[in-house]
Amino acid sequence: MGRKLGRMFSALLVVLLFVTLAAAAGTYWYLRSYQRTWTLDPLPEEMAFLVDATPARVAVDSNVELHGWMIRQDGIAPGIWIIPDLGENQNIWWPLLIVLAKEGYHVLFVNYRGHAPSKGTFSPDVQVLEHDRLTVQTQMPHWLPRARPLALFAHGFGAFWALKAACDLDEIRLLVLEDPVAQPIDRMLLELEIPFAMTASPWYDWWTASYRWLYGDPKMASTFACLERKKHLQISYVFIVSHQANPVFTATLYQQLPEPKEQIRVPRTLNMGLSQEELEHYLSTVRQTLQRYLPRDVDSIAITQRH
Repeated sequence: MGRKLGRMFSALLVVLLFVTLAAAAGTYWYLRSYQRTWTLDPLPEEMAFLVDATPARVAVDSNVELHGWMIRQDGIAPGIWIIPDLGENQNIWWPLLIVLAKEGYHVLFVNYRGHAPSKGTFSPDVQVLEHDRLTVQTQMPHWLPRARPLALFAHGFGAFWALKAACDLDEIRLLVLEDPVAQPIDRMLLELEIPFAMTASPWYDWWTASYRWLYGDPKMASTFACLERKKHLQISYVFIVSHQANPVFTATLYQQLPEPKEQIRVPRTLNMGLSQEELEHYLSTVRQTLQRYLPRDVDSIAITQRH
């Protein structure tokens, strides 16, 4: 009887070891799959002529150059830095860029490394992400010298950059976070399509620990503490939430941010491929939100357009 129990126990240990190794290998493969280059369609040429958009380029490493667009008004006006989600480029956001330009805002949009037309290979490494963000951030006064105050409009993973940038830039008065996630690992878990309860389970701790082991610790606790200390700057936080958003990630992030804050519900967002009616509703929602939180006098701003 004792030998039989010993063999059963040994077999159980072998199974557990196999399961652990398989889980570790699967986690490693999945997280490493984000170390890749996104291939995106080029911007249709006719779109670039709808507003006076100028290419924005900055070299961050010897073989990495970030590409984007900037729209500059003739006078001082609020500026909006649009920070996309993973796998997105300016094609998805062009309808919003056009509206913001016509409303009189300075606008900046920069693609991540590995997201065409930016050069290099994308990396979720925390130090790489921070290096790229700071490089773009230091260029903003040169790209948009008459943009003040500033707003950040971030989607999904872009909220990670936006929250970090809000701690560094005292000119920021508004963060619009669309279907946001607070750290890169949360964005990667969305594609797994597993139950939302995972965020409160040992599996979520496993994935988070694995990410930190591979790519470093985002240290978001210090970011939230920083934003709490900057309450005197009266930064407003607006969440635009669609049915696609993970309610656990969104609700958790919302609770961690200081007042004033607001949530706005929309059926769908730009990355979902909107019908004309849905697009008009979405753009109207964004326009009204900016008019409340980031007012501007359109009559005093000369808007130049290409002909």
